[in-house]
Amino acid sequence: MNPNVEKFFLTGTPEEIDKMLSFFLHECPSTMIPSRDEVRRWAALLGSRPDREQFESDIKACLEW
Repeated sequence: MNPNVEKFFLTGTPEEIDKMLSFFLHECPSTMIPSRDEVRRWAALLGSRPDREQFESDIKACLEW
C-alpha cells in the first residue's frame, strides 16, 4: 500500500475520510475503482486508530462494499 494512503487513513479527519470514501466507493470513474482487498485494508487501518469509534460507519461501508 502506498505510504501516503496509509498515513491518510491513520491521520485524516472524519470529514476527509468521508469525502475520500464517498468518491472511491461511489463516484470515481471505472479506471480508478479500488480492489476489494484494498478497501478491506482501508477498513483495517481505520479500525486500528485510537479514535476508531468515529469511523464505525466508514469501516462498515468498506467491509460491505
